[in-house]
Amino acid sequence: MVDQAVLAAQKWVNDTYSGRAGYSRVDENGKTGWPTMHALTRALQLELGITATSNNFGPGTLSNLEGQYSSIGPNLNDNNSNIVKIIQSGLYCKGYGPGAISGTFGSGTAAAVSNMQENMGINADGTVTPKVFKALLTMDAYVTLEYYGGTEKIRKIQQWLNGKYLHRENFFIQPTDGVYSRGTQEALIYAIQFEEGLSDSVANGNFGPSTRSNLPTLRVGNQDGSTQFVHLLQAALCFNQYDVDFDGIFGNGTKSAVIAFQSFAMLPSDGIVGLTTWSSLLVSTGDPTRKGTALDCITEITPDRAQTLVNAGYETVGRYLTNVEGTTLNKKIQTGELETIFNAGMTVFPIYQTYGGNASYFNANQGTQDAIAAHNAAKNYGFPENTIIYFAVDYDSTDYDITNSILPHFAAVYSKLTELGIYKV
Repeated sequence: MVDQAVLAAQKWVNDTYSGRAGYSRVDENGKTGWPTMHALTRALQLELGITATSNNFGPGTLSNLEGQYSSIGPNLNDNNSNIVKIIQSGLYCKGYGPGAISGTFGSGTAAAVSNMQENMGINADGTVTPKVFKALLTMDAYVTLEYYGGTEKIRKIQQWLNGKYLHRENFFIQPTDGVYSRGTQEALIYAIQFEEGLSDSVANGNFGPSTRSNLPTLRVGNQDGSTQFVHLLQAALCFNQYDVDFDGIFGNGTKSAVIAFQSFAMLPSDGIVGLTTWSSLLVSTGDPTRKGTALDCITEITPDRAQTLVNAGYETVGRYLTNVEGTTLNKKIQTGELETIFNAGMTVFPIYQTYGGNASYFNANQGTQDAIAAHNAAKNYGFPENTIIYFAVDYDSTDYDITNSILPHFAAVYSKLTELGIYKV
């Protein structure tokens, strides 16, 4: 379906900037999307005097915009009609109607900006600051995307994060679509760092040693001053699909959710949130100092190694079913190794992984092949019926990779192993 307003934006940006160095034409198809946002981004860069344009609204674009236009609104830095038209075009592409692509920042444009700001969860004053401009030229949504699993609870948290921390230097407006994503998670880590007192030059959105060391211990009836940390704890619980009120109060409801999460994560279930619980909530690797009872390795478990592991408290070990063709790495289970593991009193779980280090590996056809190879190898080793075989993704995949490559791959793995009828995945 052709959106006439988006089509008008595409025609305007092409008519205005085609032929200028640094601009790439966008297809005039009336469909909003990244190509149109990229075209508007390059148009803005040209208006700012940036000659080395790119599709990325990065630090250089932001710095130039801050230096030339601290804020744009009615009778406020609105003399450049092309920049106003870029704003109006961006609004149309995000579903907000400014009235026209007129180049005049009138009441209609201000109302559209205010509507978007309200949805973002920030001050709805109808003016476009550099950070609002940056958010405008993305495909981020500011309404709940129920089709993609968005919820009003997550959206409320996203809006709260935007409204509370937008004034910090490296915090940018996040989508308020109700969908938990890596951007939302990074915003949560930034918020924790800000509440810990880390400066803008130190806070980086990464859950590192400084962030871990400054985390408070939270429990029912926490003293005054912990409200914001309780909010952030409740956000983390919601992101992990434990539904709690997002009210900043550590009551019995929050304690119950904490206990349920601790039980799931095999932690002491006392309802008290210390370093290990925080870590398990915030990062997939959890607390790096936490002692475990399981491991996986690419080296043979010899009798001496088995005894060392048992002495260290390990109970089960993951070992690989196959080697990778064309490599010299010998990581598969060796002759007699399973007996060694069992004689030491440990159990074993089989892993199938060859490459898996980037998105190009994952597809339905490869998933089917992997399932067959894993089935055959497990059968040859004598693994009994209903043994679970573990398959791996060995890189930090994006949402796009997960949806378009990894999920089809694992659906095929599951389907084929189910068809073969011996092992589980």
